[in-house]
Amino acid sequence: MKTLLKLMGLGAVLFFGGIGAFIYKFSANEEANVREFLTKGKESSIAQIRDTMLSPGLKKLKDPNGLALFVKQLATHFGDFQGLKGGSFAQDFTAEGTVHKIDSTFRFAKAEVPLKLSLLNGQLFGYDTDAKLWAELAPLLNVIPEDKSSYEKDAEVIARLVIERKGDELYGRMSESLQKQFGTQKEFATKLATLPEAKKIEPFSIVRSSPNAEDKRQLDVVLKTQVDGAEKHVLVSWAFEGLSCYLIAFSYPYKGK
Repeated sequence: MKTLLKLMGLGAVLFFGGIGAFIYKFSANEEANVREFLTKGKESSIAQIRDTMLSPGLKKLKDPNGLALFVKQLATHFGDFQGLKGGSFAQDFTAEGTVHKIDSTFRFAKAEVPLKLSLLNGQLFGYDTDAKLWAELAPLLNVIPEDKSSYEKDAEVIARLVIERKGDELYGRMSESLQKQFGTQKEFATKLATLPEAKKIEPFSIVRSSPNAEDKRQLDVVLKTQVDGAEKHVLVSWAFEGLSCYLIAFSYPYKGK
């Protein structure tokens, strides 16, 4: 099966070419599918949206919590969904099921929103919209998720990679801006190798998990462990932007609070 990913702004649209595709004008069924999806998004918690309303493939491309927040804001920020205005839609038949791709102006109680939305088995499969919508939603989306547990667990993974001096694996997890600070992968591995070798690392515990004092979109996780009998702290920082989560900083041994 052939896959094409198109990125526009902060949005992404997924087009899957399967057995066949049909493009035609809107039907009452397609509008009902959209209404059901948005109603469920309005009534569900972020965790419920994350776990039940996102296609597996999309969750691999973007941060699941960020995607869930996008669905929540789309379903609530503009008021009740009132219908579709113009446009067209397509059905792609794939091995996973039928992808319903809606390209229309979505009429809400408070605004009309141009949007491309793809649904697969009632789950969000792809999306794209104009810069105006993203500008309005960005302050609501670029925030630290309510459920921080997955980022705290990932922080432990990052901390262990740092202490174990696994430069190649750690470099691949860093944001592009952080990679540029360290140079090439080889240069980073060389710098990391200057850390003392750790023979025994005890389980981590969280000292602090809170927004950065200067940037509330950044989550700072401070972890504590015992390395060869000595207490050590590690700082791991995540940034949330564009429905994604990025590793933007780490410090070891960390001397702050």
